[in-house]
Amino acid sequence: MKLAFVNLTRSLFLSTLITCSIAPKMLAATFSINGLFDDGGTVVGSFDFDNDSYSNFNLQTKDSFENIIASYVDSGNDGFVSGSNATGFIISDLNFDFDLTIEFGSSLPDSIGTILTTNSNEEDFNNGSTRFIVSGTVTVIPEISEPSSLGFIFPLGTGFLFLMVGRVSNCFSRKN
Repeated sequence: MKLAFVNLTRSLFLSTLITCSIAPKMLAATFSINGLFDDGGTVVGSFDFDNDSYSNFNLQTKDSFENIIASYVDSGNDGFVSGSNATGFIISDLNFDFDLTIEFGSSLPDSIGTILTTNSNEEDFNNGSTRFIVSGTVTVIPEISEPSSLGFIFPLGTGFLFLMVGRVSNCFSRKN
């Protein structure tokens, strides 16, 4: 009887441990950005923000003729990103010829469709010019829902429970 209880307790503990270790973790939200510069150029792309830091930048600026001015990504040691709060960031292109400064009208996690402030700009270090974003929005990209890990783990834990209950029943029937 004591051995059956120990096995049942061990089984419940292990199934709980497995369930908790596989439970989904909070992921960063992905935002899309669309902005218009004062010279008719644009900024488009996306980035992630997880309430603590920015990542996965894929931004591109163009002139009014749709020619690419700069691409901003954060792959490994390429580029430079500063800012770790929800109100904005600065990122350099891969050659460090341009800086893109984005400041939001409000904190990212609190709003959808945040209007970019006029403090947002792109600085060109080659010719010393700066162009400002006059309008634009940042929008959360909705994530496609995945089935919960708990939905898959719960039957496993239940199976362990029934297995152990069966063993306990067998122990009692052998003694009688």
